[in-house]
Amino acid sequence: MNQISYFKLGLTIVLSLLIAAFLTALIGLASLNSIASFAAEQTSKAPSTLSIAPQTAQQPSAGQQAAATPTPTKPSKLSGAVAPPIMRTDTRAIMEPIIAVKPPQKAEITLSASARATNIEICNFWKSDYEKSKTAAAKKFRKEACERANMNY
Repeated sequence: MNQISYFKLGLTIVLSLLIAAFLTALIGLASLNSIASFAAEQTSKAPSTLSIAPQTAQQPSAGQQAAATPTPTKPSKLSGAVAPPIMRTDTRAIMEPIIAVKPPQKAEITLSASARATNIEICNFWKSDYEKSKTAAAKKFRKEACERANMNY
């Protein structure tokens, strides 16, 4: 009378998990649909024009004007139509901001006094360890530690 039917218990758990997964998917699809309809509504209300203020302060140089002029159009081989002009830009003007920001060089990196002292201590440890053991690993660690401390090994 008090025996538990594990088959019925397992079947109940499996069915409850399937129902939970189905409901989760249904709720997810409903929320996705409402988000999509909201986005469509917002994009239909948004103005479709983009205004960009003209630059009047700087006149382009002669090299930039020559680079920005379109190339002559050539007839297309496929349909006899005229191919659109290819616009070229001056890559130097694009690269100047990238070149102006350089990462710090190794010589420019400064360490605090405690960091330098720690690096020297580690270098000295690996020097003495290499003198005792003469292993390749100790030699490698000595080299790396002494390079960080800017010391000869």
